[in-house]
Amino acid sequence: SFQPQPLATSLDANVNTIFLVNESRLYRAFDPTGAGQLMSALTALVNDLNSDNTEPVNDGLVAQIVYLDGIAEYGAWDATPCDIDAANDVVVAITAHLVAIGAMDTDGTGADYVTVVGGDEFVPFARMDDLTQTGNQEQYAGAITDGTPLRAAFETRHYLSDNPYCDRDPIQGWLNGELYVPDAACGRVVESWQEITRTFLNYVEFDGMLDLETGAVAAYDFLQDVGNATVDQFSAITAPATAIEPTPFDLWTNTDFEAMLDTAFGPGDPVLGSFNAHYNHYQLLPAFSSANTENPADFVPSTDLYGTGDLKSQFGIEADSVFDPFTSGAGQLAGSLLMTVGCNAGVSWSDIVVGTSPGSDDWAQVWSRSGAAGYVASNGFAYGHPFAVAATELQHLLFVDELDGTKRLGMALTDAKQEYFARSGVYGVYDDKVMGEFTLYGLPIWQLPLSATPLPDIETYDLQPDASTGLASVSLSITPEYTATPTDVGTF
Repeated sequence: SFQPQPLATSLDANVNTIFLVNESRLYRAFDPTGAGQLMSALTALVNDLNSDNTEPVNDGLVAQIVYLDGIAEYGAWDATPCDIDAANDVVVAITAHLVAIGAMDTDGTGADYVTVVGGDEFVPFARMDDLTQTGNQEQYAGAITDGTPLRAAFETRHYLSDNPYCDRDPIQGWLNGELYVPDAACGRVVESWQEITRTFLNYVEFDGMLDLETGAVAAYDFLQDVGNATVDQFSAITAPATAIEPTPFDLWTNTDFEAMLDTAFGPGDPVLGSFNAHYNHYQLLPAFSSANTENPADFVPSTDLYGTGDLKSQFGIEADSVFDPFTSGAGQLAGSLLMTVGCNAGVSWSDIVVGTSPGSDDWAQVWSRSGAAGYVASNGFAYGHPFAVAATELQHLLFVDELDGTKRLGMALTDAKQEYFARSGVYGVYDDKVMGEFTLYGLPIWQLPLSATPLPDIETYDLQPDASTGLASVSLSITPEYTATPTDVGTF
């Protein structure tokens, strides 16, 4: 009885919030009841955003579902699902459709907020050329089931990105391709129909506002500097952030990590969390084990958060097989915002395509099932520097710096990516991957409260024409203060 919706010819008036949906694929992947429940929850969310309610958080949001069932390129991709070009042809066709209906006009009009509904099998990530040598995604292919689209992407040296869906005017000619610096805000909701449905229900139940009460940070090794900086940044947003104990960061164990989570995630206390460590897509490695034994028994797996896991009691997350979005409640982590600089911590493993096996409960899925409003991570190898905050570390801190309540969650990430690009100077292949793979799993329209620390006043300058060039300019005198920092390789 299901009838797919035709492709739209235009956006409705004043629409600035769109949801990209291939309804046919939802009905093919999930049972009809489940797909119907998901679509009903999405329709209710859109109606809530468009209604004349009194919720100020929704002011200015006008939403529309953009159906992708009629995109013809899906047929060729279905015939050869591991073909990189076939997947990218679907991405190109979708972005062309968004331009055609006025959702991504280069004049800045159209959609400001784009939500991709479902994992890669429903609306594909773009397969971006991974031109890095260190941490190339080819090196992670062995962690993914053979003969699957995700494995094929990594084996052929590609990483996955949603940036093309959110860039109105890609930079042409960069390394014989396009460079995507997003203008609109993107988010992707995953993975099962139950988890996606709960994501939509939570937004309505929380009236779209993230009221983050507690901060929690973990880090070690070369990530200690970003961990320390994150503690300071979080403390401006929430109550003073809690760093993992014992200090220094380098000594914490899986027991310490679980104790911190137990303290931070009290009942009804939404958390702003940054858990930085060595990761794969379903495990994290504590500091002590990383520095010493790397004993597999010391790993903290995502499965610890539900079922019979060690953290089941405080998180209350049910296994995917029994999770019911209508009776399981909003989730112990409902309204929380979580992030990490960990490698491959944002790789989304599709239970439908890849199958259920050790590793199928990836972090993006489990945090979603927990009720978290957003999870921001790299869906590929992340990068840092032992003596500076750089690469993915810098992208992370720029994102946190934008969480001051003056913009919505997804736009904070977009502005952070634009700031990263602006600061890069000589923009290289590692910068391209850092910015392209940093992904928001969650709705980009969540609003944050204003920061507890007021923004500094903006200093203005009297610009005058330069005598030589005629360009508007100002002379500035800067007197920096230097602090010696000893390291293992010298003092700087």
